[in-house]
Amino acid sequence: MSAKDSFSLIARYYDRIMHRVNYQEWAEYIIQIMNLSPLRKKTRLLDIACGTGTMALLMNRKGFEVYGFDRSLEMVKVARQKVKKENVTDVFLFAGDFLDIPVKDKEFHGVYSIFDSLNNVLDERELLKIFVRVYEILVEGGAFVFDLNTDFSLRRDWGNNTKVEESDDVVTIWRTRYENGISTLNFTVFVRENNKYQRIDAIFRERGYDPPLVKNLLKKAGFKAALGFEHFTLYEGSEKSSRVTYLAY
Repeated sequence: MSAKDSFSLIARYYDRIMHRVNYQEWAEYIIQIMNLSPLRKKTRLLDIACGTGTMALLMNRKGFEVYGFDRSLEMVKVARQKVKKENVTDVFLFAGDFLDIPVKDKEFHGVYSIFDSLNNVLDERELLKIFVRVYEILVEGGAFVFDLNTDFSLRRDWGNNTKVEESDDVVTIWRTRYENGISTLNFTVFVRENNKYQRIDAIFRERGYDPPLVKNLLKKAGFKAALGFEHFTLYEGSEKSSRVTYLAY
């Protein structure tokens, strides 16, 4: 099962599963990091792996025109429903592949990707191709902000564990296994609808990436600067960080 298929399976319930995530804080942090790049005025952003569109809508409320895409068409469909419900006219969503982002070159002032989405790319050669494509679509001085889990995080935090989380109408079971640099998450969710629980099983895989490699790939892609921060801070991130947020321009 591909990551795209797994995300499609849970698309309808994704927001309920991730209800604890503070997207507002994340949006403010992205803007703070983007503002460290040389380009002062940023109006048009691209959201890589936009999921159900929560971040795209938040960034739009903060004054940006936002384009978002995701590998999973089902996730994009949910995002479009939310955009339509809020009657937003300058958020544009589409399905697309990470390796062939279907937009014009030098069209965007900023590109971002959140929630370790790029950890789903398991081959560093593919990650480099994504970085090259992002470089092509940014204007001069434009910012690329994204976060990645480190290998240390996948070994320590994910490891070989099982955990259960429960809310009013969702129960999730997370079974993780780490082997040869890859973490595999066997994910089971029970969602209550009409007083009955529906079970969904999906598999996700992530590769951890450490700052020296990521910065090297960004430089290879053409970026003049590549910085890594301990997540939600402006302190330098390291191999011992759980999550590192990067800025390249």
